[in-house]
Amino acid sequence: MFGRGLCQRYTGVFRFSAGACIIVLLAFVIGIVSGAVGVKALALDQRSELLAYVDSFMRGIVRYTEPVSRWKAVRASLVNNARTAAAAWFLGVTVIGIPVTILIIFTRGFVIGFTVGFLVEEMGYKGILFALAAILPHNLLAVPAILCLGALSLSFSFALIASKRAGKGIDFLGEFWRYTAVAFILGAIMMISCGIEGIVTPAILAAIKPKIM
Repeated sequence: MFGRGLCQRYTGVFRFSAGACIIVLLAFVIGIVSGAVGVKALALDQRSELLAYVDSFMRGIVRYTEPVSRWKAVRASLVNNARTAAAAWFLGVTVIGIPVTILIIFTRGFVIGFTVGFLVEEMGYKGILFALAAILPHNLLAVPAILCLGALSLSFSFALIASKRAGKGIDFLGEFWRYTAVAFILGAIMMISCGIEGIVTPAILAAIKPKIM
């Protein structure tokens, strides 16, 4: 709904193109499926190492609710999402970065698919509970924002390519600033999700810890 509303309200020369939206959704879904399937390729020792890490994380979850640790988590998430948002924005301007934008979306889907697939396969219903608590809260904002940002980036690139092929001049500076403004809003939403990931998620994990351990 957010993406559709944004598409309907945007009135510049370039818009969210249907093709860009489809490409982004396909890249994300394929990434999720690939990540889930990738779990099957893990060797036994790799599975053991990952399970040990998850167990260690859950046993030490209390310290992640402390102010210093929460700030470290928020800061790390802020840096990661800021880089992703900046990269997607920049790639939209360069045009030649279209494949990289698609790769960014695919990678985000792969990470989610792999993480959820691993937790569910190794921990059963406890893995589902863990995944819902650890992955869902912040991604309710982060995923729609990164998908819209990816579609925005591709749409801007496609618009530049189309205008060049048609030999029609556009108000590039005006369109660039409109593109940047929308990208900034989507980036800000991704930053808000960082607060959820660093503050809300650890609290939820601490609350459900007895049901998982």
